[in-house]
Amino acid sequence: MNTEKQDRRVLRTKACIRRAFMELMEEKEFAKITVMELSERAGINRKTFYTYYDGMESLISQIETEILEKYRPLLESIDLKNGTFDALVFFREFNRNIEQDIGIFQLLDDAGRLPQLSLRVKNIIIDTFLKQFHEDDEARYALFAEYASAGLLSMFSQWVSSRQISLEEFTSLAAGISLAGFGAIPATGSAGSGK
Repeated sequence: MNTEKQDRRVLRTKACIRRAFMELMEEKEFAKITVMELSERAGINRKTFYTYYDGMESLISQIETEILEKYRPLLESIDLKNGTFDALVFFREFNRNIEQDIGIFQLLDDAGRLPQLSLRVKNIIIDTFLKQFHEDDEARYALFAEYASAGLLSMFSQWVSSRQISLEEFTSLAAGISLAGFGAIPATGSAGSGK
């Protein structure tokens, strides 16, 4: 029982730190946030902060890892070898998760951290892909996986940065290009028309 109370206290303290961090990220650049300022905002002392994190980089890295672990099961569910992969279903599920986390992605983009997270996601996609095709021509499949994952993640990063189209439109474009490649590019004048 005592450890359960302690675990809840730890979770509550980490949640306060994270909430304070997100608030500060909305107010200023990541590089300008200090541990002292974050600790004051979270209502803790610096020693408590350092109990859980080595510094600001450690905190943001932990947030990235939590996001990565949330998306890992979805990324690892991609099954291309057995012909059961449904890009539209995949991207709709991806869409639901993104809607919940868009604020975090925006803050990571503002802090210049989205490329590091994208690289980690890309590695999961490539590993998942190569596990399915490990007995085949691995060199060619590795190139294909690199191209597909880098393209989709670059698309996502661009969308987070600009947000010029809706998330639903992004999902539809990403699913279309996954299924039809460049054949999914809308005809001139029809992009964004909703037709």
